[in-house]
Amino acid sequence: MFRILQPLLRGFAVLLLLCAFIPNADAQRGNRTADSLKAVVAERRAALGHSDSLGHLTESVLGRMELAPLLTGPDAISALRTAATLADSSGLLKLELQARSMLATQLARGGKATEAYTEALTLVALEREVATTELDSLNAANQASAERSLAVRDSLEQVGGMQQAALTARLKSTEERMQLWMWIALGTAAIALALLAWLLYRMGRVSKKLQGAMAGLQQEVAELKDFRNRRKEEQPKPDKPVASPAVAPPGSPLPSPQAQAIIEAMDPVVAALFRKSAPERLATLRAARSTGDQDKVLRVVHSLKPQLTSFDADRFTPLCARIRESGSQDDLAAWNADLDTLERGVEDVLRGLGQ
Repeated sequence: MFRILQPLLRGFAVLLLLCAFIPNADAQRGNRTADSLKAVVAERRAALGHSDSLGHLTESVLGRMELAPLLTGPDAISALRTAATLADSSGLLKLELQARSMLATQLARGGKATEAYTEALTLVALEREVATTELDSLNAANQASAERSLAVRDSLEQVGGMQQAALTARLKSTEERMQLWMWIALGTAAIALALLAWLLYRMGRVSKKLQGAMAGLQQEVAELKDFRNRRKEEQPKPDKPVASPAVAPPGSPLPSPQAQAIIEAMDPVVAALFRKSAPERLATLRAARSTGDQDKVLRVVHSLKPQLTSFDADRFTPLCARIRESGSQDDLAAWNADLDTLERGVEDVLRGLGQ
């Protein structure tokens, strides 16, 4: 029987032990919570003392507002009053508003309705002050933004004005240059027209001289033909042949006065053309020789030959013939020597013409 009841008795004893242990555990847990709360409060008070000693008002106000919920009764109210006072003296309106709101709530919980009502009125006035301050700050920010916008607009207008002035000056300068070039072009055209008129006048005079000379030559040839015909008709026919005096053929090498007039009329034109074109052709000849372009050398010699032979046929006719002769390039030494002689001859002619 005892063995049967033994487990039941053991369970009942355990239950009694648990009932006795639970209140003790709650008491121990409450004691530990109170100890930890005291430690936190002590830590916060030490941090507040440090902040107060350094003069960090914002940290002091925030520390008291965080410490107040951990305190009870007059200590919480005193901490919140000090926080509100510090915030008010420092101009921290938003922190003061939070501190007084917590103070009004704490006073109401503590049954101090009159003081809670006073703090509520202070809160209303403080909220208006905060709103006014924020509105002023917003207006100041808007005004500063408007001033910055106005300054940017003025700067842009100034830059635009400077760019417009620079563009106007550039357009004016371009217009002046265009007018200058227009006058230069008109002057050049006038000079060209005057030169063309002078050349036409000169060519007209030369043409008239040539026409007169050709007419004289034709008349002379006709007179020679008539003279020869009359001599043939008047010549007697002897029984024996009689040596007749030699009559100069019409194609005598001696120039007639009309042919001499043609040469004299053409000399200034030929000389002018040679003075103008010979230096350039001489430079082209030397460049072609330096690059070994024999075909170009022959073309330049061919272009110089008519004018050179008109100045000195005995000197330049055989020289040009040797240079242009087929196979003359095979003997480069002789060919280059003839070209050197030709270049010196061109320079001699140019010096003789006053070039």
